[in-house]
This record gives sequence, structure tokens and C-alpha cells, in this order.
Amino acid sequence: MKLMDDVIQKYGIPTQSCVLTHVTNTLEAIEQGAPVDLVFQSIGGTEATNTSFGFTLATLKEAQDARPCPLSGARLAIT
Repeated sequence: MKLMDDVIQKYGIPTQSCVLTHVTNTLEAIEQGAPVDLVFQSIGGTEATNTSFGFTLATLKEAQDARPCPLSGARLAIT
């Protein structure tokens, strides 16, 4: 994350980076000061499925509040 952020900042690249990992890993990285542009999490079709994936709506809300996108203002990419 740091290396990618360094390249983006050094060359003024108008982009954002995203690491495709579990939302809780990204939240932990943010807490440790990692440069996170976009929080990503794939979701299932039901709350039960998402809970089995290890996250809830509260987790997604936490991620949404944790890191706004510097380009679009979006806070969370959900696929």
C-alpha cells in the first residue's frame, strides 16, 4: 500500500489504489496508518451470507466512514 501510494504521490497520478482484501483487514490497515484510498468488499445476496463471510452492515458502515475516496468522494466499493 505504501509503495503504491508513494508512486501515485510522487508522479501526481490522478488515480486511486485498492487492495482486494477482506474489509476487516483494510480497517485494521487504516487503524495502523496505511494509505488507503478505497475500501473494497464483495457482498452476498443476504445478510446471512454476509455474516458467514465475516462482516455485517455495521462493518460496512465502519468502512464507509473510515476512508472517503479522494477522487469521487465515494467511501466504499461494493461488488
